[in-house]
Amino acid sequence: MKHSSIAGVLLVVVLTVSAGTAAAAVSGSPDLDVTLSEDTVSPGEETTLDVVLSNSGDLDSASSANPSLNSEVTTARSLSVDVEGGNAPITVMTNRRHTGDLATGSPRTVSFDISVADDAEPGTYRVPVNVEYDYYNLISESGGARSKSSVSRTRYVTVRVSDDATFETVDIDSSVRVGSTDRVGLTIQNTGETTATDAAVTLTSQNSELTVGGSEQSSRFVETWEPGENRTFEYRVGASSDAKAEPYNFGLSVAFDDTDGVREESTGTTFGIAPQPEQEFSLSNVSGTLRAGDDRTLEAKLTNDGPRAVENAVVVWGSDHRNLSPQETEYAVGRLESGESTTVSFGVDTSESAREGPRQFDFSVNYNDGTSERQTSDTLSVQSDVAASEDAFDLAVTNKTIPIGNSRTVSVEVTNNLDETVTDIEARLFTDDPLSTVGTDSSYIESLAPGESATLAFDVSAGSAATEGSSYPMSFDFRYSDSDGDTHLSDTFRKPVDAVSQSGGGPPIGIILGLGVVIVGGVAVFYWRRD
Repeated sequence: MKHSSIAGVLLVVVLTVSAGTAAAAVSGSPDLDVTLSEDTVSPGEETTLDVVLSNSGDLDSASSANPSLNSEVTTARSLSVDVEGGNAPITVMTNRRHTGDLATGSPRTVSFDISVADDAEPGTYRVPVNVEYDYYNLISESGGARSKSSVSRTRYVTVRVSDDATFETVDIDSSVRVGSTDRVGLTIQNTGETTATDAAVTLTSQNSELTVGGSEQSSRFVETWEPGENRTFEYRVGASSDAKAEPYNFGLSVAFDDTDGVREESTGTTFGIAPQPEQEFSLSNVSGTLRAGDDRTLEAKLTNDGPRAVENAVVVWGSDHRNLSPQETEYAVGRLESGESTTVSFGVDTSESAREGPRQFDFSVNYNDGTSERQTSDTLSVQSDVAASEDAFDLAVTNKTIPIGNSRTVSVEVTNNLDETVTDIEARLFTDDPLSTVGTDSSYIESLAPGESATLAFDVSAGSAATEGSSYPMSFDFRYSDSDGDTHLSDTFRKPVDAVSQSGGGPPIGIILGLGVVIVGGVAVFYWRRD
């Protein structure tokens, strides 16, 4: 490594106290060395020249009475440094640097940004370094009077343009998007004059939002890399969901063996990789109120809010509610263009014990978007209400008075309260003393559409133990089949009837039935006799 020394300029001044009498004085000057911390550069690279300034000082006449004056005459004051390209194939991009005072014993490094020409010929070049500073060349010990000098000097350092392999990134192909991990392809050229062997190509992320191979950096290996040869390397780069769709810094370095077998490392280059915007979806227009004790459908509109079309999209149920169960956990959508919407639905079984009130339901979307891995969206949440349980049927009873000690026909109008047609409806009547059924206690309805009604008739008697004006309950239940063919048993319905005296109940059905038996019996006897 080359360096130069700056010799001080000595100016002798004689101070007089009285005529013919010389006073003691301190004299000296700074003595600066200029070197480079690293003198090798490569064609086509942008780097820094780190100029190292050190001051050894040159003390001609020292003071023993006041040693602090010694350092004053050897300190370079208001020091400034400037680097020129000279005949070297470099461009200096940093202006003159002002560094303040430089005393002896403490070197100072001043950095200058440079650009090396792509076609720079390998070899050594002299680079001018201009320094300017002031200093006190003489100080009176007794009176403190000072004499100042200024120095402007040009010294040279040697810069070597290497003929080793050098590398340049010529193409970047990235499929990475926010919230995903995917490939980044880097095409790199050996722009040097020699072959690199056993090269390790290392990509390093310089931020926390993006990773390489799941960590900060990842390397690829090349056994032989000829001058002018392009090599393409693939890295797995992940962008967190907190990343932005804007460029992030990455560093690239190549360690290799040169033609002499010496391990070298290229000066690292920096470039940007910008993740594409995150693929997003939304759920809206939720419909279908769920009801305790019922099987219903929850529907919503799924919209592709992302920048690209997706394939094989599947909406996945992600909620876990104790009293609500999806009949299926996935709904296949298929292809969905950017900005396109479609309706998705899930059948939901809600238990009788489910409480009335709002619920939140979470979903996610699995899909392919042309990248190499199947992707999963962020969680999509919607809200829907769970309604209180509702009777499957509505019952209305007419002929609600029964004469004590007699019977009468009670009419029951049955209405389907469900949102589907039910079939094979078997109605059954239950009574307790003092009520009892006369004849059959069951009836049948073939089918009822939603909101449709049918009237059933049951003969009910009130025993003599009944109290006039009192109400007594009749109980009904219904066994039926839904539209899927599943059989259900309804809750029990309780309806009151009133016991009244004989005079308030109309013709006793028992007498009518008795007469009917006599008449029918007479006819039966008549036909028997004809036979």
